[in-house]
Amino acid sequence: MTSDRLRSAIRMETAAWSKGWIGATLVPGAYEPNYQYPLVVGLHGRGGNEMQAARWLQSVSDRNFIGFCPRGHVSLPQKGKYGWSVASESAESQPSLFHSMSTGEIFRSLVESEITDPIAAGEFAILDQIRQMQDELSVHPDRVFLMGVGEGASMAYRLALSFPDRFAGVISINGQLPRSLRYLSRFHESRRLKFLVLHGAWDEQLPLETVGQQVKEMKNAGLSVAFQSYPTDEKPVKPMFEAVNHWLMRQISSTIC
Repeated sequence: MTSDRLRSAIRMETAAWSKGWIGATLVPGAYEPNYQYPLVVGLHGRGGNEMQAARWLQSVSDRNFIGFCPRGHVSLPQKGKYGWSVASESAESQPSLFHSMSTGEIFRSLVESEITDPIAAGEFAILDQIRQMQDELSVHPDRVFLMGVGEGASMAYRLALSFPDRFAGVISINGQLPRSLRYLSRFHESRRLKFLVLHGAWDEQLPLETVGQQVKEMKNAGLSVAFQSYPTDEKPVKPMFEAVNHWLMRQISSTIC
């Protein structure tokens, strides 16, 4: 059961923000403090919460890694539901606005977004929570992976592409690659990352053809991407989690000297 692995629902204060951030931490039952575990950061979908992501991570494995699932910092109208942006399409609307802006205006927009954009705020909050997790538990610094579903997958992409030196790889399930220009500034460094893209063939919100084109663009840019589709819609299914576990074990094994 998930409750057997759920270590705590904790409140973390961040240095950058004067408010707390809530998340669920999952630790293997036979946790060994002298062993450095991989860390998988699970990012829930829009309208979900940290417990949704925790259940997904448990479906991947109950012993191979430490899991941390932060709660999205944007509260939605429905009680107990959260997101990573004010509007699910907000991150994708920015590039169209750039067409009518000067270079100076674009630069000012990007700088201001670091202060006011809730997506940027979420990025830095998650990074701070990961740092606290590494201080609290035995985590291998070079084996930190991001796994997200839906909007959470888009957030995982943003984090990895913005800070490629902080992560080992990204697992995207039914997620969209962000188009904002600021996520391309460290694209060359992102070639060290590993990407696993899993998508539902019947997803009407984000068609499989669109994701296939995104994967093609990523590969053309020199990124290491594994891609697989499944007979499902936007909801993740058991074979996806099994594929995630196998992929993670391959990545971890390849880094063991």
